[in-house]
Amino acid sequence: MIQAVLKISRPIAGLLLCAAAALGVAAFSAPQPWRLFVPLAFAVFILVLAARYGFFVSLFGSLTAAAIFAYFLYDPLGSFRVASQAERSNLGWMLLGSISLSYLLLPERSRKRNDS
Repeated sequence: MIQAVLKISRPIAGLLLCAAAALGVAAFSAPQPWRLFVPLAFAVFILVLAARYGFFVSLFGSLTAAAIFAYFLYDPLGSFRVASQAERSNLGWMLLGSISLSYLLLPERSRKRNDS
């Protein structure tokens, strides 16, 4: 029972950490001129979390961070619609990069956890 709770709680903790970091970064970066590049830099953070907490965090953390950035960082604020093509593109690159790189770079660790 405890093992099952720990197996679920680790990825959930990583996902909550990713969401909290995305909210903090969005709040800090909103007035900055370099906010366009925030998702690309955040992809590195997602890869670090994926190395620590597993592929679940990479997949759902990327989706959560993209939704948070679209809603709180990019115009129009308060909407998941992103007006700028460059900002939409960077959100897409963040999703593609963080999910695919974590899948390519971290498969061995995921297999070891699933076997034990």
